[in-house]
Amino acid sequence: MDAKPKFAVGRSLSEIFQSHEFHSDNIDLIYYDDTGSSNRFKQINDANADIVIVDIRDGKECGFQLCEVLQANTKICDAFVFVISDSNELAIKLNSYNAGAHGFYGGPEDASEIKAELLATYSYVNQTRQLMSKLKNASKTVRQVITVSDELVAIIDFFESLSSCHSIDDLVKQVFSIFQSFALTCSLQIRTDQHTRSFSSKELEGIVNPLELDLFEAMKNEGRILDLGKRLMLNFTKISLLVKNPPVDTEKLGRYRDHLAIVLRCAESKLKALEIEDKRQAENNELKIILSVATQILPDIDRKQLEFREKMIAVNENLLQQLTEDFMMLGLHERQEEHLLHLVHGSLEQSLQSYEGHREDEQVLRDIVVKLNNMLSKSLNSPDDATDNEENEDEDFSGGVMFL
Repeated sequence: MDAKPKFAVGRSLSEIFQSHEFHSDNIDLIYYDDTGSSNRFKQINDANADIVIVDIRDGKECGFQLCEVLQANTKICDAFVFVISDSNELAIKLNSYNAGAHGFYGGPEDASEIKAELLATYSYVNQTRQLMSKLKNASKTVRQVITVSDELVAIIDFFESLSSCHSIDDLVKQVFSIFQSFALTCSLQIRTDQHTRSFSSKELEGIVNPLELDLFEAMKNEGRILDLGKRLMLNFTKISLLVKNPPVDTEKLGRYRDHLAIVLRCAESKLKALEIEDKRQAENNELKIILSVATQILPDIDRKQLEFREKMIAVNENLLQQLTEDFMMLGLHERQEEHLLHLVHGSLEQSLQSYEGHREDEQVLRDIVVKLNNMLSKSLNSPDDATDNEENEDEDFSGGVMFL
């Protein structure tokens, strides 16, 4: 059911509005003192009328002045102004319009015609207010869309910046950069297999409140999103965030919860990738050291084996020469001499065969070292695919909120 029109009427016009045309249950009339009383503005304001009706008959300057004051100061009255004159001259209409009037009646005092003009003005007032309400709602929607769009752009920029993060410090800088775009003051804790590091919005590392460190330790396993009254905490396996100035607006706070959860989820994935890359790099460095040592040792082994072979051959040749020289003194017959020389030659052949067998084993080791070197080179030159094998976690960012 539509509300009844409410008119604030100057008392100087009471005779007109006391006629039977205005004695209706469909119109509310509230009178104010328009004779120059200092209370008239308060009376108009208290009336909270749709239309303020002003008397400008006989060219009353106070009526025009009242129109101008009402239009200039919305704190006094947010209503529309309708003027009643005893003249329909164009100059009077123009002066009324310039004074801020929205409706006009000029001519003989005819209550029925004045009522018709008032209702027509009231219809205009209703349409105008509806349009203004729609415009206000539309403006609010546009502002919300622009705000959310700016937030999403900041998140997209953060995603793109992750590819340039090659260390935890790089990652922390990018995380705090998006916090700054949201005008949030935060403390952050990152936990790796080697150490736990804490950061704040003002400092890259350190200067974190000792009580905040206790909160991180005590509440890191208490839930994904924790509402701590004037603080907000988000926990992931390796990252925890303490927001010191969460938005008061409920709608904005809900958006920020989702945004921060997404940001921290991606930051943790990047942190895991950095850890995997650091571990792989450390293993590669260790393998490089081992291969370097092996590569240096093999030529030395080869040289020593060649020296040993030459010494072994020289020892056997010396033994044969000494035996040949001593055969005359030993008194051996020819078959015994041949048998002894055969034994010595056989021993030398066995030694040489054993040496060659060791050489084959060494070549196998050389081949292994070469293959390991090739594998190491490929590993060092391969793109970072550490995130390809990460396990996906199905999590609901907007749920799981704990209020403490």
